[in-house]
Amino acid sequence: MFEKVQQLLADNLEVEAASINLDTRLYEDLGVDSIDLFNLIDVFESSLGVRIGENQSIKTVSELVEAAEAASAPTS
Repeated sequence: MFEKVQQLLADNLEVEAASINLDTRLYEDLGVDSIDLFNLIDVFESSLGVRIGENQSIKTVSELVEAAEAASAPTS
């Protein structure tokens, strides 16, 4: 899942994928603002077929990956 998230971030933020790791901070390191994050979540939901939701407090790539994995996990 990390590689998918990494590539989507790189494509949408026009940064090198190699510069994105799990510890990368969305706001400080990638320059994302709240509107960018809203738009990114929309892109992730449509690209990955998951529902992340806007109420998540996502600040790092790791948290974004965890939210995407949780959203794609089968429910019992």
